Amino acid sequence: MVAANVSSDVRIIVERIVTKYKVSLREDGILCIHVLNNRQWVPEDFKLLFQAIGEMVEFKRVPVLLSCEKFTFPSAEASAYWGNEETACPYVSREAQVLDSLPLKILGNFYMNFRRPKRPTRYFDNKEDAINWLHNSK
Repeated sequence: MVAANVSSDVRIIVERIVTKYKVSLREDGILCIHVLNNRQWVPEDFKLLFQAIGEMVEFKRVPVLLSCEKFTFPSAEASAYWGNEETACPYVSREAQVLDSLPLKILGNFYMNFRRPKRPTRYFDNKEDAINWLHNSK
């Protein structure tokens, strides 16, 4: 995958590395979360991640673009934690995930059908379509 900010004309306001996540807030209000190479997502990281996100977005709800490097997958526990209304990040208003491999698409299908996230969530093959949806799905 490419870096989390798709358009070079959209400025990154703030960027942080939190455990295994590169988190970038774009000037258009989209928060990009990119899972770094060959690192599995685990719920233990989410408390630090959610606190950093809250600080970056001034504790407001924002649209999120989620992407990851090849061969990087969520653990079953992380998927359950992220998709649970009680434990999900409170600063995510809607979520676009870029799934560019068959294994990620299978996991994404499972997540949507069994976790049923309460916030609007869609999957895309590319970041351009994901960002367009985030801009137009208010």
